[in-house]
Amino acid sequence: MKTLLRLFPGLLALALVSVAHGQTVAATPAAGYFKLTARGASDSLLSIPLVKRSAMVARVSAVGPGALTLTPAGATDGAYAPASGASYYVQFASGALEGVCYKILNNASGVFTLATGDEDLTSHSLGTVLAGESGDIVRIRPYWTVAEVFGSDEGSLQLDPVSELTGGPYTASDAILLPDNAAAGAEKRPLTAIAYLAGAGWRAPGSPAADLAAQELPPGMPFAVRRQRAEPAGLVVAGYVSPERFLVRLPPLVAGADHDVAVALAHPQEPTLADAGLFSAGPAGSVIQASPDALDLRDVLLEFDTERRGFALPPARRFYVLDTGWYEAGTAADDHTLQPGIGYILRLRGERPGRYWVQPPPE
Repeated sequence: MKTLLRLFPGLLALALVSVAHGQTVAATPAAGYFKLTARGASDSLLSIPLVKRSAMVARVSAVGPGALTLTPAGATDGAYAPASGASYYVQFASGALEGVCYKILNNASGVFTLATGDEDLTSHSLGTVLAGESGDIVRIRPYWTVAEVFGSDEGSLQLDPVSELTGGPYTASDAILLPDNAAAGAEKRPLTAIAYLAGAGWRAPGSPAADLAAQELPPGMPFAVRRQRAEPAGLVVAGYVSPERFLVRLPPLVAGADHDVAVALAHPQEPTLADAGLFSAGPAGSVIQASPDALDLRDVLLEFDTERRGFALPPARRFYVLDTGWYEAGTAADDHTLQPGIGYILRLRGERPGRYWVQPPPE
């Protein structure tokens, strides 16, 4: 796979840190910057294929249904809670859950309470979380935030501000639209529309007092930028390449409805559809289910034209699986490459439990 990253000089090699008992993990992975472009007079589905530097690398010493006890346990109580002014997540760097991420809700006395949803860490579908002297290794990373990526004040702002809050996605100026992956349905309204309110900061309709500067932009989750001005907006994000595989959590699906899930690559590389990990022959763990034939499509991957201008545009390409191969409009598409820095929509059909898109580690 081709890696698309401009590296900072001197940061090509990985620095290694010993956690305990001779085991090492990459503490300072390759660093560089990635360029994103929000097209003028358009919606652009973008993503950040880089992570921020680890704030801590630790070993799991005990595990509960929704919490991990970590060693070393030198963190100040509450330092990694959202109330601290930033939000953090735990990323498993080894073991059965390698690549899985959970938001940290609080930390006290070495115990990190996590937002695990309907998952139980003591009986996880991916396998056992190891604890103790040979416990799994985890990283604690801060999330990218709206203010970091798009500007924290009017002097650093990368998008045009709005003069007043309106009731829906903004039409007068620029906005960041966050997808709603939990709700069933296709072509859904955004979960949240965030714009920079002149003189106030990052705000959403209906919540003029809530400062959304620290709104998280999670890895593997795209966001749409609605750019009103004809000129594009260029964004440059500097960060690190996560050295482990990455797992994107897909929600449980209900019967009788299509379900659009917005996803993105978490690494700055270009896997082919055949190598991206979206389809596996065993249906129990496959993200994409094979369709009976080209006239009866079940699950599809929707790709958007990154050059075409316009708002709420339909997808430009649809990819699906027949038997064990990828196709587009009846033509084999195993070699089609996915791109980092943009978002895709998985349109899934049929009841099924939540599962993971396992993205392979960078090469």
